[in-house]
Amino acid sequence: MIESVSNLDLTIPASASSDFSDGQSGKPLALLRLKMESAFAVLKKSLSATISSQIGPSDDRSPVFNTRKPPYQMICALELDFGLGHEKFHGTGWFAGPRTIITAGHCIFDVAGQMGWVKSVTIDPGRNGDGMDARPFGTSQAQRFSVPREWETNADPAFDIGCIHLDKSWGSSLGWLAFGATEGEFASPQELRSAGYSDYFAKNSIPLESVGNSVDVLQGRLFYTLDTERGASGAPVMLKAEPSRAVAIHAYNEDQQVPEITAESNSGPFLGPDLVTLINRWNEAH
Repeated sequence: MIESVSNLDLTIPASASSDFSDGQSGKPLALLRLKMESAFAVLKKSLSATISSQIGPSDDRSPVFNTRKPPYQMICALELDFGLGHEKFHGTGWFAGPRTIITAGHCIFDVAGQMGWVKSVTIDPGRNGDGMDARPFGTSQAQRFSVPREWETNADPAFDIGCIHLDKSWGSSLGWLAFGATEGEFASPQELRSAGYSDYFAKNSIPLESVGNSVDVLQGRLFYTLDTERGASGAPVMLKAEPSRAVAIHAYNEDQQVPEITAESNSGPFLGPDLVTLINRWNEAH
């Protein structure tokens, strides 16, 4: 069993082992016509063609116009505050239960920069811009977080996963993603998609969706051809087919590849049975 640690010494109960966890659909909101398409078109042209996490000759991400429906309403823009003396960072998270938001471990516990635990996280589900209706489901802050011991002590990329514990059952109305996978599903390439909040695209306020294929599962990570960027860390990597199911958590660009993977690819922790069980334990910790 993976050991979990918390910034507030939360007690994390045991949970039965599982390969998959079912999601729950929330009720979509009506799409508001805000005449944003022309603005999106302009912003799309501003994307750099040489970003390090771009796979292939062009950046194929596209802005999401309607975040008021699944799975986009279950995906959150995160503002990460590590306290005085540190700049605020951006990340992405997604609902995995009524009070559980999953993100990358490095978004809430910094090992490389030695900042330690994030102090607070501002959460905007389905954020889509900076106007009056940019936060259709409201905003909230959290101060309770958990990561695996393997991430806290060893910064193991296979365990770069973190949990934001909410004080309210936000996911009961928004819904949450199904999650989990087995390596056998990826014996051949699978079509994937992801949506995250890029730090360099409209200041982390507009989600960008990417589609691509899986490359391989190795050393506890799923490698894939999805275009991503800083700020998208923590975004769900989902099977393209409906219903949406998260199979990995985006965390690394191609610079963090392993020698055995020769194809150009980005990667993130693979949501195999051990991490599924860990998330289920986090779901029970409220």
